[in-house]
Amino acid sequence: MSASSCEKKMRFVCETPQVSCSIRMQSYIAQELSKPSKNWVHDVVTSKRECENVKMRTEDFVLLPDTNAQRRIYRQCPKQLPLQWGAASAGVLPRWASMERAPLQPLSENADGAAVQQVKTFNWLAIVTDPGLRSVRDLHGKHIPMLEAMHEKCLEFIEGEYGVGRSDVMVYANYPPSVYRLHFHFCAPFLYSSAFDAFRMHSMSGILNNLRIDRDYYQKSCFHFPVHVTSDLFRALTAGSREDDSHCEDSLAT
Repeated sequence: MSASSCEKKMRFVCETPQVSCSIRMQSYIAQELSKPSKNWVHDVVTSKRECENVKMRTEDFVLLPDTNAQRRIYRQCPKQLPLQWGAASAGVLPRWASMERAPLQPLSENADGAAVQQVKTFNWLAIVTDPGLRSVRDLHGKHIPMLEAMHEKCLEFIEGEYGVGRSDVMVYANYPPSVYRLHFHFCAPFLYSSAFDAFRMHSMSGILNNLRIDRDYYQKSCFHFPVHVTSDLFRALTAGSREDDSHCEDSLAT
């Protein structure tokens, strides 16, 4: 697709607190929550599916590999698959669960002739069990202890599972989310991201920092992100008044 085609299909939208709380936007979220295709998150939390893949289940969250993310990565850039997946897959992506204990293998040699190991890639999800937390917009200062505990427990588990250092794990939530049930991605850093992703990704460290500064940070904030102009989300977001746009610009400038 050409750059001009992309520009016609995508536009930056500013979601102000007023737009977020609007009837149109809340109706859109309710519509998303009612879609059968989005029920998988609820089913995971309530143990109706993916039980064999769940690695940790607590009162506040469920941790499991995100197999859908790996399939998306494979479709978009199959040549960038980790070496241990191998050419033997013949174009068929193996189940992520089968790769969890795959050994790291040499990818190449550096200038000194030493073997460079293939870095293990992963993308896990920590899904918050509270149905009232649909996205980062719903977070308040009171949620800091829960987020800190989830962050610590997931990193500790992944560190033991993969032997990776905490500084090698990227933790973030997307906004707007693909599914309106708050969840965080725990994944190998700096891989498979794009300019589009950059405006949607909110790091766990940034979220915690913002909530410590202001308990109601996410109820007061404006969000700028690109949206497909033909989507229901775009129509919901742009149904507001021009005053909302002015308010957002003023907030961003301060």
